[in-house]
This record gives sequence, C-alpha cells and structure tokens, in this order.
Amino acid sequence: MMVPALAANTYEAEALKLQAINVFAGGPEDLKLDEGVTRIQGLTFAIRAAGKDDDALAMEDEEVDTILADWTDADSIPQWGRKYAAYAIKNSITVGLSATEKIFGALNPISGTSFLVFIMKAGMGYADVTTADVIDAAVEAGILSAGQAIEFGQKEALIRDDAAGILYGAFTTGVNADGTKLIDAYIASGATTLEDAIEAGFA
Repeated sequence: MMVPALAANTYEAEALKLQAINVFAGGPEDLKLDEGVTRIQGLTFAIRAAGKDDDALAMEDEEVDTILADWTDADSIPQWGRKYAAYAIKNSITVGLSATEKIFGALNPISGTSFLVFIMKAGMGYADVTTADVIDAAVEAGILSAGQAIEFGQKEALIRDDAAGILYGAFTTGVNADGTKLIDAYIASGATTLEDAIEAGFA
C-alpha cells in the first residue's frame, strides 16, 4: 500500500514532548520531521536518549582521533559528530557496516533496525541485541507495539518523524535490561528534571 506523502509527520506532538526533555534539540522550527536521518544523527539521538550526551562531548580530541584513526571513512564523519562516533565505538554501540573492514557510514541513511539497536545498546543495557533480533527485543522491552514493529522494522531509511515515534515509545513504555524504565534512568542521569518529564507527560 502506498503511504501518502502528507502522512509523513505522524509524531509531531510526540517530537515536541521529546524536545521538552532535551532528546531533540532546539525549538519547534528545528524538528524538521520530514528530513532523513543519517547513521551519525541516529547515533546522536541514541546517545542523547541514554543520558550520555555530556559523557560523549567530554571526550578528549586526542582520544577521539585515536579511536577513529583506523576507520576507512572517518573523514566523512562531520566535525560535530566525531565525539559521538568515537563514544559509540568505544562503548560497543556500533561495530560499523562491515564485518571485515572498519566502515562507519556516518552519512548513510539509518534503517529502523539499526536505530533500535543503537537505542537499546546505548542506554537500555541490551548489549547483545543485533539487527537480526532487535524487532522482537524492542516489542518485548515495550519500545514498539506489534504494529510499529512491522512498520519500522522494514524501513531502510528513517525520517526524523520515524525517529520521534521510536524514541517516544522508548521513553513512555520502554524498560531497560535491568528492569528500570528508560525515562527513570534518563531523569537519574540529569539529562532532564522530573518536573519537566512530568509536564511533558513522561512520568
């Protein structure tokens, strides 16, 4: 079935709530929900959702350069994304696009399964999840409904609206591997306040 182009922004209200707790940056005009999401952008969302934004940005440039030195396409990583990329590699959030070469693919479109892997590894404690089993894992963890699992699981190139839908599910009903709710861990990290989370409808 063809999906009308006008149906692109399904999750605008949810995106605004995510903005209120600092998962999406900026104001309403910065949401740009119809734009595509690259792998480096998806990683950044996942790291931010994990409450680890400050940790990533605190990495020393020398360490970042060392981590990225042997990645064949490190030069394609935008300057703003280098610390996020290095943090993701250091913490095994991503292993890149190839089993035999270190290819990061920073500017490639991100698939639904890859984005879910990043979210579940970065902040939810599911260290062993892969693109092969992440859809079932995401449903079990309360991130996606069965219908969303079908929708997002087959998307090879997410737009920001899709990312908002996935992240909203993670923050409203997602449960970490240790049994805590993602939103509670996010608040505990200091990335937002309990008051802001309550006001946005998350807690």
